[in-house]
Amino acid sequence: MAAVMDSAPAIPPGIFQTATESASFIRSKLPDELQTPRVAIVCGSGLGGIASTINEGVKVEIAYQDIPHFPRSTGELLVVVH
Repeated sequence: MAAVMDSAPAIPPGIFQTATESASFIRSKLPDELQTPRVAIVCGSGLGGIASTINEGVKVEIAYQDIPHFPRSTGELLVVVH
């Protein structure tokens, strides 16, 4: 067991705070009915058309470049509650 623990990657300092800031920003953009979604679909570049195939539910799109600490991309984050 010790060998497994020794080979685990180190968690960078501040990663929890960074993730918390990103999650808080995303939550601030969601309406009440999406605060605890059952399903989230994250579409990367070239997959944004998937959103148009979902007819029911509330949808929110957030550009990656607007989310604190997210890498720059041309994709969008799509959250759907069904």
